Amino acid sequence: MPSETNLAIRSQVVSVCWVVAHYRTSVLTSWQPETVFAFMADLSNFAVWDPGVREVRMVEGDVPGRGSAFDVDVRVPFGTMTLRYEVIAWEPSGRVVVRAETSILVSLDEITIDASIDGSTVTYDADLSFKG
Repeated sequence: MPSETNLAIRSQVVSVCWVVAHYRTSVLTSWQPETVFAFMADLSNFAVWDPGVREVRMVEGDVPGRGSAFDVDVRVPFGTMTLRYEVIAWEPSGRVVVRAETSILVSLDEITIDASIDGSTVTYDADLSFKG
């Protein structure tokens, strides 16, 4: 991830996490960057494009943006787990970072949108870490 996403670095260490899964993919789309950002940065749309997501509910904020939060129901081998994702970075020029934390794991996801000749390139980069 770009250095800007190192938002977890603070003046003191709160917990130690071990990255157990890293997922990164890029997709080309004919959509313009502004349209892609509006769609991808609204976590309510996760269930539309991520087959592992069952349902999403906005639980903080009136509109998507920095400080808003979403409960995301994800499929897991034993059923469904709800992760509360908080938007920790919001750059309408093409970047959003969201973070979810439970008692056992942390998920840090970054979505970037870059203009391309025929539309946009969307990159989704996620780290899933166990706390310990």
